Amino acid sequence: MPWVDFKAKELTIRVSSLVLLISSALILIACNGECTYKIFEKIPNTKEDYRIVKFFNWCGFTASNNINFSVLKDSDSVGNRQKIVFIAASRVGANLNRDTTVKASWLNDSTVLFQHDKDLQIFKKELLLDEIKIEYMLK
Repeated sequence: MPWVDFKAKELTIRVSSLVLLISSALILIACNGECTYKIFEKIPNTKEDYRIVKFFNWCGFTASNNINFSVLKDSDSVGNRQKIVFIAASRVGANLNRDTTVKASWLNDSTVLFQHDKDLQIFKKELLLDEIKIEYMLK
């Protein structure tokens, strides 16, 4: 029965494709929770109770060439993803220490200013973290 053979082959192909798709997705999103962080800059406020941290993170297959900025207390870890306030695509690839598309500074002890290029691809842009206000300005 050729019709039965065709249906069996079609089913085998569909199941194989689904298994391949699920396996690929699991590999791509796999991260064992251990990340590597490379910090490029720390900018403390005048009270030195908070600091802006510019960094790159690599978590297995989930690495990207993004500029990450967190606002941290001394007791906070750069690995605390809730403290990330700004993420943008880098234009210099893996050489993030040379990326000048974003400049971070303190306006006062409780206000951060991010100045960035107008055509920068932005993935995250928070306006408030704890008691720290976050402002943005185009360069």
